[in-house]
Amino acid sequence: MTSHDLQRGDGPRGDRPRRRYFSAEYKLRIVAEYEAAPDGEKGRVLQREGLYSTSIDLWRRQRDNGELTAAGPASSARARKTPEQLELERLRKERGAALPQ
Repeated sequence: MTSHDLQRGDGPRGDRPRRRYFSAEYKLRIVAEYEAAPDGEKGRVLQREGLYSTSIDLWRRQRDNGELTAAGPASSARARKTPEQLELERLRKERGAALPQ
């Protein structure tokens, strides 16, 4: 398959496959290759890479939204904090500083 194949690790769960992670460059390359392939060949790209069309759909949306660039992801949606989360962090820090030690 590819260099992104699932590898088995050491430890108590070493017999379980690891989750695959793909670089932004890889995602962009595969999306471009998929889009350039004729209709009858798109499935072969997916099969060769061991991917599903939903991955391509997700990566295409990420690219179109500017979340996926050759330099890497812009800023992950998971990394962004809501105003409520920021306020909660600030209050926790204040409370922690006010507690006697």
